[in-house]
Amino acid sequence: MIENQRDISYKKWWMIGLLAALISLFFQWPSFAATSVELNNGNTFVAQIWSSDQKKVLTNQNGTLSFEDNANTTNQAWTFIYDDTKNVYSIVSKSNAYVLTVGSDIEGAKVSSAVSKQSYGQMWNVFLEDNNMFSLRPSSSLAKVLTIDNNNVLIKASQKTSQQKFKISILSTEQIAALKQASSTSTTSSSSSETTTKTDIAEKKDSNSATFTTDKTSTAKLDQTVDTTKTTTNTSSDSNKKNDASTSSGNTTSSSDSASASTTETAKVTNVDLGDSFTARIKHKASGKSVAVGDSDNVVLQSVNNYKEQGWQFKKNSDGSYTISSLSNTSKVLDVSGGSDQNGANIQIYTSNSTNAQKFYIRETSSGSGVYYLQPECSQTRVIDLAGNNTADNTNIQLYSNNNSAAQQFTIEKADASGFTTKPVVSKRQQVIDIARSQIGIREGSNNYTKYGVWYGNYVHSSIYQHAAWCAMFVSWCGNQAGLSSDVFYYHAYCPSGVSWYQSKGRWQWKGYVPKMGDIVYYDWNGDRVVDHVGLVESYSNGNITTIEGNYSDQVKRRTINYKSSSIFGYATPNY
Repeated sequence: MIENQRDISYKKWWMIGLLAALISLFFQWPSFAATSVELNNGNTFVAQIWSSDQKKVLTNQNGTLSFEDNANTTNQAWTFIYDDTKNVYSIVSKSNAYVLTVGSDIEGAKVSSAVSKQSYGQMWNVFLEDNNMFSLRPSSSLAKVLTIDNNNVLIKASQKTSQQKFKISILSTEQIAALKQASSTSTTSSSSSETTTKTDIAEKKDSNSATFTTDKTSTAKLDQTVDTTKTTTNTSSDSNKKNDASTSSGNTTSSSDSASASTTETAKVTNVDLGDSFTARIKHKASGKSVAVGDSDNVVLQSVNNYKEQGWQFKKNSDGSYTISSLSNTSKVLDVSGGSDQNGANIQIYTSNSTNAQKFYIRETSSGSGVYYLQPECSQTRVIDLAGNNTADNTNIQLYSNNNSAAQQFTIEKADASGFTTKPVVSKRQQVIDIARSQIGIREGSNNYTKYGVWYGNYVHSSIYQHAAWCAMFVSWCGNQAGLSSDVFYYHAYCPSGVSWYQSKGRWQWKGYVPKMGDIVYYDWNGDRVVDHVGLVESYSNGNITTIEGNYSDQVKRRTINYKSSSIFGYATPNY
């Protein structure tokens, strides 16, 4: 559909669509009665999922799920990874990195754990219920939630029963370290103060666990009663500070097997000496991308650029290891979060403190290959690894058992420090426009299908928007991708609702205003005072504006038009 040719019949279609959405919401109301929440401020965390009576905990037995007595094992711990673009969680087993999965939306469909395929049945919405309980609904369903039925784990239509409500209890760093391998529960012992029990889950101020509580606005928060005291060798950081994206590696060997194999290997290897002090880029061998400092001092994989976040200063220590500092902040060095020697331990930069968590041995995968793995001094069996062997930008860098997979192979390219530059600070206005520019040329699919409609549908929990007119959803998506909330950059699908919202917030200018980059322009093609279309202002020059618009001739496209054109209704001015 070409929006600059809309007529009254199209507006009627919109009203029909909205009516259909309201009818859909009415019949699916049970799944929306609870408040959708973002836990732990969107930060990744490890937790146990308890039955509402707090007697049993969700347990993963090689893909089969059940609720069992707490044994303090890795197959009873789950990593919650938030995707803020879809407002959903991936829930990953700590024992084998399998993801909580449901294969269909039929009543009584079995829930299992399986290899991640990024399917909707592996993306979970978390809803706040009463008594600080939560329900979990897969994105593949509008009305069915996780349910315990005779110890089978299924999805069923939400009835808000006790079998559909769960206590989510975050584990402290010490409790995570105390988890025993599910296949051999006697290999790791833990003190009574570190063992998670039913008592730990209760909301007590002297507990070593942290439970989710809510404030008056029903926003989930954490009661931060976790004891994060570290020993001398673990002073590097708080492991909750970084995104624990996944504990899976590029190899499916169990951690106990790979640890055994790696112990044998490390006894034979020789540390590589690349010089006493030098600047270099650390590149992943297979993808050619750089190890870089990301948000919040997180260490991630990124496409190559010349910013200081991808430059590293190597300084050799007396024992042959290297301390590796970031050019973006020379007071901080490469660090294993918490000094942990566990699969999935996070890699970050942290203030230099000369602990073993900040010293790395460089070792060749084979003699003379020039391909290396980096092993921290705090571990005898684990090396730096790409989480899940994923090579997408911003993939997490973690610690994992040495298995010689592609996820653990890097090159070290020496470089001149002066070749790395300071990353410019980009305003939110500029970010929105840069994101919009990156979409130019993208066309809608069959029956108006777009990723922008899918995103908005996930946001409002309705699939009808996947095939709806998408100009306003495109604008909203750009704001979301730039990290702007709907309280600042209103997310909407219907243009008149956007106009009303910005006017109510005092962020509106009528035609005649000279717009700025990042302002939002609304059009009224028919002159009937009902807006029909919307786009983003890219620039203003000599009385003309250049815009970037979605659903313009069925694609994302630029338009140049006089800023006082009779087709322009007015401008929204988000409070960036």
